[in-house]
Amino acid sequence: MYVRSCLIFVIFINQLLSFSQSELCTAINPDEVIVISNRLVTKSSNMYTFENKVDPSGKLGFYLVNQSSENELNITLVDSSFFVSQLISRSSNWVLFIHGDSKTFEDAAIRGLKIQKTHNIGVIVFSWPTKEPNINGSKNFRNSMLQAENTVAHVASLINTLKLIRESHPEFWIDHTLSLFAHSLGNYLLELLVRENLLPQPQSKIFDNIVLNAPAVNQKHHKNWLDKIKIQNQIFVISNRHDFNLKGVRIFTSAGKQLGEIVKPPFSENAYYIDFSKSVGFRFPTGTTHTFFIGSIPEKSENIRCFYTDILHGRSPDLTDEKKFQARKINGSYNIIF
Repeated sequence: MYVRSCLIFVIFINQLLSFSQSELCTAINPDEVIVISNRLVTKSSNMYTFENKVDPSGKLGFYLVNQSSENELNITLVDSSFFVSQLISRSSNWVLFIHGDSKTFEDAAIRGLKIQKTHNIGVIVFSWPTKEPNINGSKNFRNSMLQAENTVAHVASLINTLKLIRESHPEFWIDHTLSLFAHSLGNYLLELLVRENLLPQPQSKIFDNIVLNAPAVNQKHHKNWLDKIKIQNQIFVISNRHDFNLKGVRIFTSAGKQLGEIVKPPFSENAYYIDFSKSVGFRFPTGTTHTFFIGSIPEKSENIRCFYTDILHGRSPDLTDEKKFQARKINGSYNIIF
């Protein structure tokens, strides 16, 4: 499957090199998001059905998703050249969002739209199969981990594509940023990228920031693979020891203590660790303890909202500001203040 993905990537190169940047940049439409997916898809009567399976051809689908109402999405299949034109003709910073477990294609698109509106940033959603309709809970989580192993080559292909876009259009990236935001089980794909040696070689800057948000990966030995990522300016690891979802992963699966729940040394010298245990902690609804980059928490806490906005936009938050952060005993580790 990785070979097929590489062939698709080579074809995509020619499209990128032949595309010239628009002279006039336009603003992001907050009700419209780009979704890239490796899901198997069927179409009938102008309706797309996205299955919880990886497309065996290795093909990535590019979609423009418009939210016409709260419960209605309009999905349009576009080609890769349209994706490139959108990326470098918008007066926006960009973030690649990799969602976590138990999300349909539509769920992922809606979450991307919420990130876009909350943090005023252009969002590229990578949607992968993580919700089996006939199972849930720990069984669905284990199935999604298997799907991640079938998906990692597609993520590698997409990251290579973004690398080429940055290299082919340096004039756009002088004033714009591109970051990577992986939430929950989406971080398992990052770990697999490193362990299977699928990061671009030689490594060079692709992302301004990489954010491991509530990472659903085993915290043990995380330093070993995190130290090997060299495609960014900064890495942020975000945790909450009261994360209800990750406690469930630890208790009901064999995945062990999760990095987004309990962070233990040795820490990676490649990353900043931001602990939300005191600011978010445990609260109802319990999903808030796991997902606090959108929704009620950033609505109530300007500091938390601004922190996420900064790192999504590729900026460096002032971690020395004692009104916003509290340094912990280990260098590079901070509590965030609500």
